[in-house]
Amino acid sequence: MSMARIPRKLTILGWAAAGICVSALLVAGAKPPAPQTTITSLAGSLAAVSAGSAADAWAVGQTRTQRPLALHWKGTSWTQVPTPAPGGFGSFLSGVTEISPANVWAVGSANGSTGSASLVLHWNGTTWTRF
Repeated sequence: MSMARIPRKLTILGWAAAGICVSALLVAGAKPPAPQTTITSLAGSLAAVSAGSAADAWAVGQTRTQRPLALHWKGTSWTQVPTPAPGGFGSFLSGVTEISPANVWAVGSANGSTGSASLVLHWNGTTWTRF
């Protein structure tokens, strides 16, 4: 997805706004699927989105309990997908790139007892694995 296609005024303020914004981004310039999906049952924030198609996309960020968050769009709804638990509070995902449905990379930071470290996750089409 080209960054030039993302509206300049796009901001993600919370789940309600994130659901609408991510739905609009999914199709990279085409009309969003109707009805638009709004995520309201989870609390947290989103930092990045990557869409391979209108029926396959990922959004990442942090839950309100300060754990990494990964959401998967399968064309009709968003589903939270478990990520490997990386240490203590304050861990998050800040970027995601979908190369194909079975090759997705997410990056961020994991906090632990010895400080923070880079967090790199790979989706193989079934599960996230930490590298």
